[in-house]
Amino acid sequence: MLNLIVQLTNSQAGKAVPMGALWMNDAQVLALKFYYHLASLHVLVRPVEVVMPQGATSHIDHGSVLVLARAALETFLTFAHVFGSAESDLRQFRHMTWRCAGLLDRQKLQASARRPENKQKLVNERASIETLRAEMQAHSRWVQHSEKEHGAFLKGDWRAGRGWAAIGVEAGFHPVLIRELYSYLCGYSHTSWLSILQIRDARELSQQAAMTAMSVSTVCVLMSFFALHYAALFPDAEHVLAAHPEATALIRRWNLHAKRVAGQYERE
Repeated sequence: MLNLIVQLTNSQAGKAVPMGALWMNDAQVLALKFYYHLASLHVLVRPVEVVMPQGATSHIDHGSVLVLARAALETFLTFAHVFGSAESDLRQFRHMTWRCAGLLDRQKLQASARRPENKQKLVNERASIETLRAEMQAHSRWVQHSEKEHGAFLKGDWRAGRGWAAIGVEAGFHPVLIRELYSYLCGYSHTSWLSILQIRDARELSQQAAMTAMSVSTVCVLMSFFALHYAALFPDAEHVLAAHPEATALIRRWNLHAKRVAGQYERE
């Protein structure tokens, strides 16, 4: 599946970006970020041997694997929210709000006094922020949002107060699945006591491998969702799926979308 993700993203390599569709560059880099997380996770799931004077020890860092899984999840959800709509004007508007938010984030950072060019960059980007704000307010999608959401966009909240779980539902996840999955992954990123409990109890390599296997299942689901969203966005990627029927069948097998798992949660 990881090989298929690479082939999907490479399907756009070297292609000219149409005028007025510069968001495609950011979509590609976001896809690359997603792949990097997956590739790093692929390395971390293997045992690490640490040689010390008193002997060698081995472990699997399943805690870091879970942190990477959360990063991959947020990267996919960002991709799905910003670029996943079939309506080009909505993609354009969401890309504006996302880009504006990123520039506003950098305005909060202190530029080094030893690098005057960095201070000038912040000054230049203030002008870019004002231009983006004006373009957002002039966009046809602006009037479809509430005053509260307008304020959020202008302040740099590209999700306009919506949680990751809500964006996950929009991307196709079942509400219970995405809520519980995201909460669990956040526990490791935020050092919840429960994450410490699980690390404490998973002392054997076999136990750590079992914990890691759960994360591998999670990223298989993410790769499935990403592949189908990416192919819907870029027609050339759809050709890649058609050329690899076995890998595509695997993608669809792991696509645990809301309708497919609804019965499981209703029974519970």
